[in-house]
Amino acid sequence: MIRKTKYIYITFLILFFSKADAQTSALAVADSLYALGNYTSAINAYAKVGGKKSNLQIARAYNTIGNYDKAIAQYRAVLDNNPGFDWIGRSMYTTCGG
Repeated sequence: MIRKTKYIYITFLILFFSKADAQTSALAVADSLYALGNYTSAINAYAKVGGKKSNLQIARAYNTIGNYDKAIAQYRAVLDNNPGFDWIGRSMYTTCGG
């Protein structure tokens, strides 16, 4: 029984860390696209990754390409899901024509 439990535990760790590594590399790709100025592709890549940072970067990318309506909607979604990000509201106001 101990051997079987150990096997399950090792399998779980392998799956957990391989998924974390894949998400990290996908985020790195999205960050690279953003840094290179390929904002539309970066938006798509960030959307696949998901998470707080990705959602914020999507808002920034929309803002950079001048799609202010989508930028504002994305900033609001980030604020709704992360109330501690109150500084985003000030950033949104100054960068989206406020």
